Amino acid sequence: MAGNSNTITARQRSLVKVAVQSKARTQAQQEQSVSAGRHQPTPVEEELQRCTADDATIHRHLAPEELRSLAAQALVSAAHSFSLAAATEYRLKAGPPEAVAARHAEFLAVLERGVVISAEHSAPSQFDHKSYVLTLQDPQTARRVRAIYKPRVFGDAGGWHRTPMEWVAYRLNLLLGLDLVPPVAYRQAREGCGCNLLKEFPQDRWGVDPEVLQSDTRVLDVLLHNSDRHHGHFLLGPHWALDGMLPVLIDHAASFRKEAVVCMDHENAFGSGPVRCVSASTYLRLRFLDSHTVSQELGQHLSRAEQRALLHRRDYVLRYFDELVAQQGYAATVRE
Repeated sequence: MAGNSNTITARQRSLVKVAVQSKARTQAQQEQSVSAGRHQPTPVEEELQRCTADDATIHRHLAPEELRSLAAQALVSAAHSFSLAAATEYRLKAGPPEAVAARHAEFLAVLERGVVISAEHSAPSQFDHKSYVLTLQDPQTARRVRAIYKPRVFGDAGGWHRTPMEWVAYRLNLLLGLDLVPPVAYRQAREGCGCNLLKEFPQDRWGVDPEVLQSDTRVLDVLLHNSDRHHGHFLLGPHWALDGMLPVLIDHAASFRKEAVVCMDHENAFGSGPVRCVSASTYLRLRFLDSHTVSQELGQHLSRAEQRALLHRRDYVLRYFDELVAQQGYAATVRE
């Protein structure tokens, strides 16, 4: 309530009217119980009937602390609406370049509606999780894509083969401004041809800062609660939306297992030690990963409890980097 404290805004008035009516109704009921047998309306009942929540009525029925409380509710509601609008506007402006977004859309279109031209068993994993290599063809454009199909199995193999988490990992990776997880459609397929293990290449051929890659990967895995990140899940191959050979992160079906333990300071698959830096983009986008965004973008496959747990882990990741900045300094921690 800026300016004159006696000025009542329209929004506050609408909130106050409900409170006034509720209070007047209670008083009317009390008076009726005392004066049983009288049929004429009481003064409070008359006030209730003609209540329009004008300033005089508001100040007559509500104490200053009640007015302040209602004003605070109005401010919280307005701030929440503003926050949602601002976060949505930021995500739209900070999204991938139009050409990159278009390439993602092209792959997703084939993954979602492509006709299976051929299929073959891929080599089984050490846990005997089944997957297939498919060739899909878009019925409209005739474009062909080779992809991995991972059928969902009953019980999700005790949480180790929960295939919808591949879709969650892809969507979350985009929300963080990353492009490390290949396009996924919950049909379910993943583009994956022409890739080799990342560890087979020297770091100067990775095409990215190795420390930032490890940092972004750990952030993603902490949020996903994915403890199944080893050498075999880091690939190097032709990127689906960008030019050149770039790192690719695969296999996120073991995410969101309750018994998993994934921390920012754990050793990584390459033995280079705990995370000590963060990209400026990831650091910022973590702050826009709010409950509304998580519900809208990931709610299709995550329960509300899992969404709350993800947000709790987001807070942990932000605290970790905030403490690194305090210890090492911003320039030594945040990579532009």
